[in-house]
Amino acid sequence: MIGDGHLGIWGALAAVYPTAAEQRCWNHRILNVLDKLPQRLQPAAKSLLAQIPTAETRAGAERAKRAFQTWCTKKGAHVDGIRVNQPSVATADEKAAA
Repeated sequence: MIGDGHLGIWGALAAVYPTAAEQRCWNHRILNVLDKLPQRLQPAAKSLLAQIPTAETRAGAERAKRAFQTWCTKKGAHVDGIRVNQPSVATADEKAAA
């Protein structure tokens, strides 16, 4: 189940389907991060962020995350909110296996 983090949906899902996997919606996650950046940096940030959920492996997603974090440091932007190592983040290979 992919959702925007609304606690009600996760509670209902767990009650009805206790073994169902949860994943936060990457579109909402990316938009939330972009909102924290100046508009002039958003196009480049969006391009970098889009590489995280489309990575073929978790290691690839981690590399994309580090690339974004490095870019933020170079641009002087301080952004939290991207946690690839959470169990709720499925990479392309994990999605295909499901």
